[in-house]
Amino acid sequence: MPRLRAFSLLEVMVAIALLAVGMTVLLQVQTRSINLAQQAREMTVATMLARSKLLDCQADLAKKGFSIGDYDEEGNFGDDGYPDFFWECHAYKPDIPVADTADVQQAFSATGNEETGQAAEQQGADLGMQFLAPVMSQLSSVLGDSIRELVVIVRWGKSGETDELRVATHLIDKTAVNQVAAMIQQASSRMPGAPPPPPPRGPPGGKG
Repeated sequence: MPRLRAFSLLEVMVAIALLAVGMTVLLQVQTRSINLAQQAREMTVATMLARSKLLDCQADLAKKGFSIGDYDEEGNFGDDGYPDFFWECHAYKPDIPVADTADVQQAFSATGNEETGQAAEQQGADLGMQFLAPVMSQLSSVLGDSIRELVVIVRWGKSGETDELRVATHLIDKTAVNQVAAMIQQASSRMPGAPPPPPPRGPPGGKG
């Protein structure tokens, strides 16, 4: 009668240990995949919400005007169905260095010194600088008051572990920019040799 042979206890224990290691690795990979999918979903939602809130803050800031100073608002997206997502909206005046008249004159002089031998052109440039320097010195100040850096921050997470997404843009007050353009045009018209401004147009259909 043939002798039956079975697995030893050691072989069974080794097989169970290998199975446990394989299952552990498989569960870790699956858990990581789920976490990555959740993070991707949250980032997609945060991007969508940040884009929407950026447009809302732009409209609100344009309605209130730049004269209010710094703009700060915050809240959450509970009305949109995402109560775990919070937002902050800030608008700041960017740090633009203001150039004085001496800086403008120095810049014009440096440009002219590079082109020696052109005395007539240099003389005309110096004359134009005398008329435009006061306007150019005010340009950076006026533009600084008419530009705002708008930053929207979206935060989400639980148990003290939060993630955030920041988006930024710049807004320009067209009224102030048009005023700067008018100042430059007015200063240019006072320069010697400048063509006279065009005459005002009459009403359409009028007789000459």
